[in-house]
This record gives sequence, C-alpha cells and structure tokens, in this order.
Amino acid sequence: MPSIISQFWHKTILKYLHTIINLFMRCSFSFLLLLLVVSCTSWETKRVSTQEVLHQKWDAVSLNEVGEYPSFTVCDTTQDRLNHKRCFENTIQGVLVNELAIKELVVTQAINDTVW
Repeated sequence: MPSIISQFWHKTILKYLHTIINLFMRCSFSFLLLLLVVSCTSWETKRVSTQEVLHQKWDAVSLNEVGEYPSFTVCDTTQDRLNHKRCFENTIQGVLVNELAIKELVVTQAINDTVW
C-alpha cells in the first residue's frame, strides 16, 4: 500500500510542478514580449531637420566678433586681444610685403586703367 500512495503523490506532485513550470514559462514569455514592445517605443528619437540645425548654429555665430585671432609664433606671447590682433596684422602685412618684394612683376601688355 505505501508504494501505491507514494506513486500517487509522486505523480501528483510532478503534475503540479509541470503545470507550474508551464504557467511560469507562459507568463515569462508574455512579460518579455510586453517588455520588448514597451521598450521599443522609448527608443524613438525626435527628428530634427538639417535646416533647423543649420539655423540654430548660424544664430549662435556672431559675425561681428572674432573668438580668437589667427596666430604666429611671435604673437603667442601677447596676452591682450588688441595686441594679439595688431601683432597678427603686422606679421601678415610683413610677410606679404616681403613676398611681393622678392617677386619681379612683369607686364606683357600696356595697362590703361584708373586707380581710385
């Protein structure tokens, strides 16, 4: 008799465990599916047109001010913006004058023009 009762309980317990495992798997699959659907909607990003970005960047640029003037090594020691600007202008002017002084200008045709 104990073996028949034991087998009955064993089968019953296995049946309940099987039912619980199936239920758990169905619930977990449903939960994962729901999680996937919900998380996909949070991935959406706001689309911004290139024209809008360009307009924002253009508004941020000040055409009347220079953030930092170009620099030569001789101008790196100046701390003041005004002196840095003057140093740059004087250096670039000197380079241009020296380059033009080296070159020999040759005219092949007569120039009849008025310089204002």
